[in-house]
Amino acid sequence: MGIDNPKHDNTQFGTAGLSSNTLVARNGVLSAAQVAATTCGLLIVYRIVSTRLGLTTLGSWTIQMSVASLSAIFDGGASDALVRQIAHRLALGDGTSARRLFSTGMLLSAFGCLFGSLVIYFITRHWMMSLIGAPDGSATAATFPIALLIAVANTLGNACSGVLEGFERYDLRLGIALCGILALTTLNALLIPAFGTNGMVAAFFAQTAVVFSISIFAARRQL
Repeated sequence: MGIDNPKHDNTQFGTAGLSSNTLVARNGVLSAAQVAATTCGLLIVYRIVSTRLGLTTLGSWTIQMSVASLSAIFDGGASDALVRQIAHRLALGDGTSARRLFSTGMLLSAFGCLFGSLVIYFITRHWMMSLIGAPDGSATAATFPIALLIAVANTLGNACSGVLEGFERYDLRLGIALCGILALTTLNALLIPAFGTNGMVAAFFAQTAVVFSISIFAARRQL
């Protein structure tokens, strides 16, 4: 079967002429840089949140995000399987099928995670307050659904990152991570003084929306 998408070559990926050892070293450095940048950025964000809003608010939000991340279980491994199947289709030169598979897989993963979010919300909403120990449960009740939406977007964004990784585009993954952490740090610094906890939640939501949009666009461009 012939390749029906001329974009799938090393020149497009920026890896033309690189030996296997050089490519592995390049990808390793870029991957390490992504982890380092994300970690440093989050430390700055946590510092801003803890200083402005207190450790109780930071702890409450961290727990909410941890519980919300359980929605990825309802993905059923679809996002991981999506990356493998896309790689298989592209190896066969079937770019059209790979693009169609990407769209279908993302929709299935989104529906699964959204369903999981609803299940988690209705199961945990009654005991979330006792888990967090917040004196005012109204704030957590308002922010937990947003944490669930963020978790869904993160799961889908990770699937897109997996596609980029399959194309050896660790440079794009690093760029997206830097954009995300820069947006998160800047928005928290700007919004928390004016809006408090709502500003923090808005900053995390906006950052997730930015990263997800760029990730899905970049993945589609590679396909």
